[in-house]
This record gives sequence, structure tokens and C-alpha cells, in this order.
Amino acid sequence: MKRFLLVSIFLLLPSALPAQSAQKVVQVIDGGHLLLEGGETVALLGVEAPAFPQPKVDKDGKVKKPNSLLENWARLSKAFAEGMVLNREVWLEYDQDKQNTAGQTLAYVFFKLDAAQNLGGGGQKVLLAPGTYMLNRLILTYGFANAGSSYACKYRSEFNQLQNQAQQHQTGLFQSNY
Repeated sequence: MKRFLLVSIFLLLPSALPAQSAQKVVQVIDGGHLLLEGGETVALLGVEAPAFPQPKVDKDGKVKKPNSLLENWARLSKAFAEGMVLNREVWLEYDQDKQNTAGQTLAYVFFKLDAAQNLGGGGQKVLLAPGTYMLNRLILTYGFANAGSSYACKYRSEFNQLQNQAQQHQTGLFQSNY
């Protein structure tokens, strides 16, 4: 397990902080979507996090309860992302497509720590050293989302590897008790 964490931490550190202005995260919608201070909604590129299931109405007009397991996964994924970036300044890096079909910004989300901090949520706290981190990598490394996207993703191979490691180590949502 220690080897997994050391390798993972090495993979989490990008070479440089994207050169653009910081924007504050004011809401984490779910593990894969953030709302920035200016009203921009960002979808984490290369990440498919559980979304909160919507109640469905059957043919008799009765509201069916959403799947509780999916709801629990969405809650844990959101809590992890909130613990990482809520009320924090972030920088965005774009890929080939800048928006998805819903008009949300597709991006890799970076944040910087000036001191070591114990961050996270959803039952998973992570001690991060000072440095720059990509939320997309963290959420995959700790198993709170799947790698995937129908959009171009220059980190696709790396993200798939991070997901496979999280599954092998039964981390986050891949724990056998979920």
C-alpha cells in the first residue's frame, strides 16, 4: 500500500502550474462538476464521477426513490472533491474541446498548497505536501470516479492507469464494502 501511495503522489505533481488567473470554487455539484465564482460550471475532463440520481415518476404518477447505492457513491465522490477544492483558488487547463454538449467548461483543474494539508472527504483524507495538484488525478487515484470521457483527453492513458490502480487496491468507491 505504501508503494501505491508513493507512486501515486509522484504522478499527482504536474511539472508546472497553468499560466492563467485563479478562480475560486464556490460549489462542488458532484465529484465531476464544480461551480466557479463567476458562475462558470466546470466538468472534470477525463473523469466520470457518480452523479446524484434523479427521482423518477412511474406511469401512475408516483415518485420512485433513486437508487440508494448510486446516491451514496455520489455523496462520497462529492465529499472527496469538496474536501480538496471547495473555497479554494483553482486554475484550468483545457484540451482539444473546451465545452461539452451541455455548455459546461471541460478542464483539468489545478490547485496549489503552500503547506502540507490533510484534505479530502467521503471517508478518505489524504495528507498532501506543499505543491501543485490536479483534482482530476486525485479523484481517480483515490477511487472516487472512473476514468473516461467522450471528449479528447491527453491524459487518457494515465487516467486509465490511475483508475486501474484504485480498483486493484480497492480504494474509494472500489472498496469491497460498497
